[in-house]
Amino acid sequence: MATFSISAMAAQCGVTTANIRSWERYGLLQPTKDEAGNRFYCIEDAIRIQHIIDALSKGFSLKEIKPALYGEETHCRSGWLFYQEEILAQCRKFEPAKLRKLLWRYGREIPPCIVIESILRPLRLWLSAGDDDARRFEKALLDTAIIEYATFQ
Repeated sequence: MATFSISAMAAQCGVTTANIRSWERYGLLQPTKDEAGNRFYCIEDAIRIQHIIDALSKGFSLKEIKPALYGEETHCRSGWLFYQEEILAQCRKFEPAKLRKLLWRYGREIPPCIVIESILRPLRLWLSAGDDDARRFEKALLDTAIIEYATFQ
């Protein structure tokens, strides 16, 4: 059976190695390891990764995905709204350090294209639609955190 390294699997599936490691911690993936601890993935893992990406793109959290992978019926609690509310809460509390940590966590758990397209871009649009100073401040704080994340990733 053909096996792939973590970097090869990440490149093949369009995710980061950090995403794959995070999914392992959540019990979504269980690669084989050699004596040195190197991870190896097979075609079934690539299929599982595609199922994870599909569920994430629909707004499921990692905790909600695990039962679905094992055939249990699950329902997405709120799509991306939950993630956006967590980010907005840190902006409103003026907690830039916690906001940065949150973005880093999402970046590890969710493929970057999904974070950008489904969480950050809609939240920025919503913040831009407001005319009040509070929303402008929240957007500036979010933009700063996004730039820091992109710069130091």
